[in-house]
Amino acid sequence: MKTIIAATDFSPESKNAARYAAQLAIATNSKLILLHTTQFSVIDNALLNVKETMNKMTQEGNSRMNELESALKAKFEGLKLQKSVREGFTLDVLKELVSTNKVSMVVLSIRNTDNLYEAIFGSTAITVSGSLKCPVLIIPEKARFRELKKIAFAFDQKNIPTGTGLHVLSELKKTYDANMRYVNVLNSIIPQEDDSSLKPVYRILNDNEPRTQFLMQGTRSVPEILTEYVRNHKPNMLVMVSRKRSLFWKIFGTRNTKQIAFNTTVPLLVLSETGNN
Repeated sequence: MKTIIAATDFSPESKNAARYAAQLAIATNSKLILLHTTQFSVIDNALLNVKETMNKMTQEGNSRMNELESALKAKFEGLKLQKSVREGFTLDVLKELVSTNKVSMVVLSIRNTDNLYEAIFGSTAITVSGSLKCPVLIIPEKARFRELKKIAFAFDQKNIPTGTGLHVLSELKKTYDANMRYVNVLNSIIPQEDDSSLKPVYRILNDNEPRTQFLMQGTRSVPEILTEYVRNHKPNMLVMVSRKRSLFWKIFGTRNTKQIAFNTTVPLLVLSETGNN
């Protein structure tokens, strides 16, 4: 990998994600970019002096960024670190940075929360996942860095993008000599145990003896089954593909990735069909 971006709002969970990203950057000999974005709502725009407010927010962001930078450098010797405080919406800034830099991965935090909050407010991590031309690694608030000795890849029997995301996963697998586990939840009326969509994945990951498991859905949801799988088998990372959907589905549908992200206890690596991630 070349560059990892960790976006932070200086909350405890985002600092935890930054620490995780720092350890990942050291292990893969990558540069880490710490990113903080400043923005405020239309209502704020109407009530406040825009320029003065943005200057204050930027100054505060720079101050807190310097503190985080110092803490990370003190804790992780040899870390190659760059910091950036930008005005704008996080997704827009990330899209720009990914398009102008050789970014291998974006790391974001997520706060485990109740279903009402999830349904109404969502999360920056969920918004970003599937929208960038590089994989997004979502770090749960209580997750701590562990060597990636076991990685679970949840697949859906559809074509899996073989661009940047899989090559990043391949490097992680090689770095940690990780064992891959492939799992599919059979949710069709006439289920078929078909792993043909994984053939390119096996080749890219150099997995000559893949271990693939098929699970029956029954009356439970896919997220429930995968969450239970993670709890029972204890992988160090879960990998999923975020699929492109119609506008109607985005508004009214419930993504498996979203539900799992809000409930997982291990880091979730999201590969995207967007831009052939």
